[in-house]
Amino acid sequence: MIQDWSRSVSARSRSTEALASGFIPGVGQLLQGRRLAAAVQFTTVIAYVVIGSAVGLRHAMFFGFVWNCYSVIDAYRFHRD
Repeated sequence: MIQDWSRSVSARSRSTEALASGFIPGVGQLLQGRRLAAAVQFTTVIAYVVIGSAVGLRHAMFFGFVWNCYSVIDAYRFHRD
């Protein structure tokens, strides 16, 4: 019974971190204590969006969106040991 509860809490916190990372890239990784991963996720998405906005390249903004999706997946799949 206790193990089932701990698994559900762990899954709930992972989904919360993934949801947070969906709104602002890298926040999920920051909540998990992975500062370097958070910095990489955040700066990469921001760079793609800024380049896409400044130059007008829609594919750069698309890559930013794809990287943001990867940030969400990465935050959800991370397991603490």
